[in-house]
Amino acid sequence: MNLRADDINYNPVFFSYAIFDKGSDSVDLFSDKEHFNPEFTMDNVKIHEYEGITAALQDLCKAGTKIGVDKNKVNAELDLIIKDNCVSMENVVESIKACKTKIE
Repeated sequence: MNLRADDINYNPVFFSYAIFDKGSDSVDLFSDKEHFNPEFTMDNVKIHEYEGITAALQDLCKAGTKIGVDKNKVNAELDLIIKDNCVSMENVVESIKACKTKIE
C-alpha cells in the first residue's frame, strides 16, 4: 500500500493491522486515524481505528469465517480470538520480498 508514518523513530512505518478479504478487492486497515488526512482516500481501503481489530476479528469468527494468519507472527491476544477459525499460512509479504528481480 506504500503508506508511511513515524510511529517508530527513524523508521517510516506505523502500527497497523490489515484484513484482506479473499472474496472481494477491499482492505480494512486498522491504524491511528490521526495519520491520515480526513480527505485521504484509497480505492477499496477502509480505515478504522487501531483498537477496532479485536471487534472485527470477533465478528468474523462469529460468522464462521476462516482467517489465514502466520502463526509465528500473530500476537497472543489476537491468536486467542481467532484460534478456532485460524488457517495457518506463511507470511505473504515475506514471500514477495524473497522474490528478487533480475536486477537484484
